[in-house]
Amino acid sequence: MSVAVGEPRVSVGDVRAGAPRAVGLRRWARFIARRAASLLVIAFILIVATFFLVRLIPGDPAARLLGDTATPDAYEMVRERLGLDEPVLSQLVNYVGGVVRFDLGTSLVSDFSVAQLIGERLGRSMLLAGAGTALVLLTAMVGGVTVGVMTVTGRRRGLDNSFTVSTGLLGSVPEYVLATVLVLVFGIWLGWLPVAGADAGLRSLILPAVAVAVRPAATLARIVRLETFEAFSQDFVRTGRSKRLPTIVLVARHVVPNVLTSALTMGGVILGSLLGGAVVVETVFAWPGLGTALITAVRASDYPTIQGIVLVLGIAVVLLNTIIDLVLAALDPRRLQDGV
Repeated sequence: MSVAVGEPRVSVGDVRAGAPRAVGLRRWARFIARRAASLLVIAFILIVATFFLVRLIPGDPAARLLGDTATPDAYEMVRERLGLDEPVLSQLVNYVGGVVRFDLGTSLVSDFSVAQLIGERLGRSMLLAGAGTALVLLTAMVGGVTVGVMTVTGRRRGLDNSFTVSTGLLGSVPEYVLATVLVLVFGIWLGWLPVAGADAGLRSLILPAVAVAVRPAATLARIVRLETFEAFSQDFVRTGRSKRLPTIVLVARHVVPNVLTSALTMGGVILGSLLGGAVVVETVFAWPGLGTALITAVRASDYPTIQGIVLVLGIAVVLLNTIIDLVLAALDPRRLQDGV
């Protein structure tokens, strides 16, 4: 049997090696398709929920916005701008269509596009949320694993008790209380950091990021510590210890990957709550993000702005959890199986 010169040769080994890769790609495709479908369904539910947000508020939105002294013509004008003069089903269809076109309406206070307002402030909010998330993951993983390794055999009871008490206290302190304390200590008494606005660059970000991160970091650190205990009870870790592997190698190769998977599973819920805390913290520090815009809109009864910001924040939480699902699937390919 002759083979033409330059003709590529495919061995049985190449075919066998390619089969698992093809199966893996198909599993990833199905996994991403399921997550994309879930994302679309949840996004539609959020759109409908934000639509009814204004409608479920007691009273007439036009009266809340204009007060009791406005003329009937003014009330009717506001109701027309809000689309409240149409049937509810027509209002819902128009609202969904507008969201699909990235048209979230017009602010009743500033007369600017709500999408434009969100676009101007979204970057600041994402910067704060990103910095807070980085602090949460770094401090929770390092602190939880370190304390877990140091106390896994029942040693250092003082450290164990101190960690439990301190994380319990920090995890129960509301964000606005912690933010106020940080302003008093580091902004007013010590004068080290700015306490309002974003004009000082990264220095302005430090206190808001810490205020956002402390509570979820304390909660996640407790989970990481417990998962570290669980990892040390597994057979593969006991085998590594019997082989007298250095602790740093044992932790880096075997403990941290398992802890990271479990921590991220719970961390999605915890980090989602971080965005809610950021709304309050932005108000305390006058951070020019979506949080301050939302509070201003609520005070002014600016319903289109409220709807738009709540929708964006809700979708941000869903996207965060979707990203965590993808990371977990990369760390643990068993999650790519159908139905997981």
